[in-house]
Amino acid sequence: MNTNASNPAVAMQRTHLDGLPAPSIPSGFRLRAFASGDEARWLALQQASDTLSVFTPETFQLKFGTDPAAHAARIRFLETDAGEPVATAAAWFDDLYRRPDFGRVHWVAVHPAYQGRGLSTPLMLAILALLRERGHRAAYLTTGTARIAAINLYLKLSFTPWLRDAQERRYWEAIRPALKYPLAL
Repeated sequence: MNTNASNPAVAMQRTHLDGLPAPSIPSGFRLRAFASGDEARWLALQQASDTLSVFTPETFQLKFGTDPAAHAARIRFLETDAGEPVATAAAWFDDLYRRPDFGRVHWVAVHPAYQGRGLSTPLMLAILALLRERGHRAAYLTTGTARIAAINLYLKLSFTPWLRDAQERRYWEAIRPALKYPLAL
């Protein structure tokens, strides 16, 4: 994620993956694993849904590497029953995080034409379940402070701010009035 002064990066964590409801995929949609050749679909979704970052054809490989088994095991698409990809997210990993049992919710994107249709919650629940299936006991993510709708979703799903420094505390304080859910800092 590229962030700038108008969209500083913040981190969030969910300290356990217990008690998650099963994702309820809305009628007319289905969840599927990443398959060979999906790089272009992933890129198109990211470009359409995220005007704050720059994505190029090389972005996918830079962020996810070249292991097709890892891609299939950890990246999901939400698509229409007709096979049109409308959202994507990854249940990724990052051994450099605080503890290796934390999995990473990575590169969540919903095409603008499908935003507001209740697709983000089941996609996120599927990704959190996938993290748990892959042996992670907790989850974290990074986002930008301009992504208020995404932050509200993460708060709804019991993510809390992970304050990495005093500046991030100030960022959270600045966006607190725009949030739908209580924010414990």
